[in-house]
Amino acid sequence: MPSEYVLFVSLFIAALLRYAIDGERFDRALHRVDPTYRNIRDMGRALLADPIGALPTLPRMYRRYYGVTFRPVADPTVEHLRRRAIRTFVQVFPIAFVGFLCVLLFARVLARISPVAVEAAVVAVESLLVVYWGRRLLHEVRGENRSAIVTLYMVVGIGTAAGAIAATVL
Repeated sequence: MPSEYVLFVSLFIAALLRYAIDGERFDRALHRVDPTYRNIRDMGRALLADPIGALPTLPRMYRRYYGVTFRPVADPTVEHLRRRAIRTFVQVFPIAFVGFLCVLLFARVLARISPVAVEAAVVAVESLLVVYWGRRLLHEVRGENRSAIVTLYMVVGIGTAAGAIAATVL
């Protein structure tokens, strides 16, 4: 697989992880305000504990979960996190589309200079992604409001970027 496609896939995964992190923070804040709110983690836990019993209620729980995402909340912190999660969701797809075009454009320009320049640029961008996710991971681990799932998402981001470097170099 050409290295520019590997770069695009890792950038797309990074954008999706950004949305997942913002969504998880909103989920946690909303759950603190409304204990009856069932987020994705609760739905998954119910499905793992009793698959037969939870399966019929899953569509209703998901409709409620999805409906709450776009309904304003009285708490200003939760409302800020809700708007941030929606904004990130809306940004993911334009970033992915424009990112794909930019990656292809820069790869073609660099390929005219030297084929090795494309590989070097891809490794440089992937290294920056490792630094970005590593820095966010350190802030998450040191923060007061840390979350295991957000930490896992950041570790997946580091692993994706490191895997992309390995795929480009090897």
